[in-house]
Amino acid sequence: MCSCVLRAASELFAVLPFQMAFVHGITELLNSQTGNKEPRVIISVLIPRSTYATLNLDTVDPVDCMRNFAHHMAFAKWKGFSPGTAP
Repeated sequence: MCSCVLRAASELFAVLPFQMAFVHGITELLNSQTGNKEPRVIISVLIPRSTYATLNLDTVDPVDCMRNFAHHMAFAKWKGFSPGTAP
């Protein structure tokens, strides 16, 4: 998911003159209260163009890279992504 966020920012910066990209990752997660899958935001990242331009994307670890940006993400190795708290 984190590599997809970086790719989305790359594509936005390539075609638009924005100085910042706010990227959200959404997936369907099971709501245990209703038993239904619902779309939920699992990652939100604010990426400044100036910071993005300094990254070496050939060697960066996408998950560690999120520390360079203001982000909200809830991930556990044993559970995976879960809905994060709202900013």
